[in-house]
Amino acid sequence: MQKLICLCVLVVSGLFASSANADALDDDLQTVWEALWDQRGTPLRLVRWKTDSPLRYRVFGLDAQSHKQNIRRALEATATSTGLTFVDVSDAPDAAQSAQIDFEIFKEIPKEPTFSCLVRPSAFDGWNLTKASVLMRASEVWNCAHHEAMHLAGIPGHPSGKTVLSYFRYRQDQLSDLDRVMLQAWYSADMAPGATPFRALPILAKYVVKAQGADLNSPETDTRVKQFLMSTVR
Repeated sequence: MQKLICLCVLVVSGLFASSANADALDDDLQTVWEALWDQRGTPLRLVRWKTDSPLRYRVFGLDAQSHKQNIRRALEATATSTGLTFVDVSDAPDAAQSAQIDFEIFKEIPKEPTFSCLVRPSAFDGWNLTKASVLMRASEVWNCAHHEAMHLAGIPGHPSGKTVLSYFRYRQDQLSDLDRVMLQAWYSADMAPGATPFRALPILAKYVVKAQGADLNSPETDTRVKQFLMSTVR
């Protein structure tokens, strides 16, 4: 009887673990799909920066010096997963002309008083970003630096899952594991600038599965991912 009870416990535990893993996979797949849509409900083609040279940025505006550390931490967090590098040219005489990324700090963002921070891409080379502006309310820089760094990297969405991009404030002062997975996929050789959401999603899904330690070649995992992709297309 004792052996039977132990066996039952092991079986039930295995079922719960399998269910939890399945739920986590479904949640993460749904999150990376939502990451491909902007807040207006528009699915967007993939854009990103080239990684062949450092990106020059400047921080200026209200109490700019006091916000540099938070901004640098956020940029460095994305750099780890993308291969991007950043150099601060704020103090350079030609910073206004040479900077590819402007971080401008305000007491209140002009014409957008309800926004804490936002990213505005302003120049492209094909589907590669070449210039962007980040507008930030001074009181919110610490709270939205990592969020905006993800947008700055090119990911447009605000998923409901466990990501710094979420409006549900899962965790704002550091990237989540899933954030790093998305960035790795976004800047991988598998992904092409200009990819449509339906082309980008299978690549994101592959990286999600790999990050969860699942076997990409197992029939169960393959079936689950295909079912998700098919239902999403429908």
